[in-house]
Amino acid sequence: MARRKKKRSRSLETAEFRLNALQNIDENLDFGAGFSTNSYQTLVQTAQEQLNRYNAMLSDVDNQRSVVRKLEKQLDDANERVFSGIITLYGRDSIEYEMVGGTRKSNIRNRNIRPVTHDPEAFSEDPVTEEENGGI
Repeated sequence: MARRKKKRSRSLETAEFRLNALQNIDENLDFGAGFSTNSYQTLVQTAQEQLNRYNAMLSDVDNQRSVVRKLEKQLDDANERVFSGIITLYGRDSIEYEMVGGTRKSNIRNRNIRPVTHDPEAFSEDPVTEEENGGI
């Protein structure tokens, strides 16, 4: 599955268009200073070859990425199996369990959760007495 977008070159597309037009005008047109239709064609072909190589490399990178991801999933599964195996063989409170990355049961501190007490006067700035509240 391709993740990276293949490279398109606007410059190359323009060059190919102009090369075709130049070849229709004169296949051996010489602009001087060593620049001719033939040298232009060579440059266009070289650019196309390099772009093809680049896109092939992107495909290779995508393939390698898929291979690495598949191996990572296999490693994740194996890691879980190792962890479960250590728990089965030695238990959750063993040194071996701690050595493979677990936290021993005896090292886990239980939080003392205190129940919240309801004190209405603690939240009221101006406490209302029964007489002011109509005796309710």
